Amino acid sequence: MADVVPLVPDVPSAGTYRADYYFFRQFLMGLAPFNDGRVIRPQAMKLIFGVNRPFRIRLEQQWYSCRAALLKGNTPHFLSGQNDWQVVLWIEPGCALQLLLDVRTLDGRSWILHKAPVTGLRQDVIQTVIDEPDAPGALHLAEALLRVYGGIQPVPALWDDCIKDALTKIDRNPAAAESADLAREFGREEADFLSDFQRVVGMSPDVYIHRRRLARFFSLRTEGVERNEALEQAALSGWDGLKDSFWERYALNLEVMDTFKPYIRLFSGEDAQAALYL
Repeated sequence: MADVVPLVPDVPSAGTYRADYYFFRQFLMGLAPFNDGRVIRPQAMKLIFGVNRPFRIRLEQQWYSCRAALLKGNTPHFLSGQNDWQVVLWIEPGCALQLLLDVRTLDGRSWILHKAPVTGLRQDVIQTVIDEPDAPGALHLAEALLRVYGGIQPVPALWDDCIKDALTKIDRNPAAAESADLAREFGREEADFLSDFQRVVGMSPDVYIHRRRLARFFSLRTEGVERNEALEQAALSGWDGLKDSFWERYALNLEVMDTFKPYIRLFSGEDAQAALYL
């Protein structure tokens, strides 16, 4: 049977409820190995957080209470969390984070439950995405998750200098980035570049570029740039199609997010109020 770490009460005030949830959703949208959508491959690893308090999960015909759960792909389970939300992170098969968690944390098991120190982990995440979500931060988060789940020291994440440089170039100017051009610039066959990018980042270059363009669009809108101009500068076109794909991918209304501007929530301490939030 998988290990269950004893729970300690840790319930933030009700005022942090909605902002916490949207903080994680905004984080998911940009951080590379994670996906957050309605339809996902069943082989993907699943990491579940209770936003405010522990939740109940049924595994192997037994109910458990936990604050976080890590499940191998294709693991049957059922969640029950009354009056609370759970945040689900889908970790793509074959990416660096999935391989690290599978070997170092699950270690042959199908699932493991924890009372994760969410506040500490949240602070790590906030430092990672304080300006904008970034792909290298995904590997730093992998090490944070390893500390949370395995109680071990950080280990070097699987990496590739070519892909690291490609990510830097994309992040600097996502509107001008194209995967075929990147492969040529770094002297790689396109098929090899695509395969290595998928392995390290957990998604294709085109998907990552699109996410960075979305992040750029939101940043421009926050700065007061008019919508059509922001779309053009971010190399995004077709507002209606973009809204549809955004809803399909994230189950979030892009019209509402564009109107109210999504901000990452900032904390200056454990009891601090949100400085900015959606």
